[in-house]
Amino acid sequence: MEEVTDVKVPFTRSNAKKCICWQCTVQADSACVSKNAEKMGEVMSSNFFEPEIVPGLYCSSGVASCKDIETSRPCICYECPIFLDYNLAECQLIEHYCKNGKAK
Repeated sequence: MEEVTDVKVPFTRSNAKKCICWQCTVQADSACVSKNAEKMGEVMSSNFFEPEIVPGLYCSSGVASCKDIETSRPCICYECPIFLDYNLAECQLIEHYCKNGKAK
């Protein structure tokens, strides 16, 4: 099987709606993620849709802007529809995008 090395996951509202990062135990106790999550309804319907505000979709945007996440906890990337849609299991980096960066 050929290794995929240049996967591009678009940072879109459609993908953000499928994203399950906000359910991840890595973010469970983050005050920063919680604060951003409160704004999600507003962000999803406005012109202001930026990776710094969206508490997820790290496979697209790269590392989390919130620094109080707990990356020693297990991630749930393998359960994510985006992970499956973009075949991210074939990528070099297959988990903890919130810490390690976007899919490669």
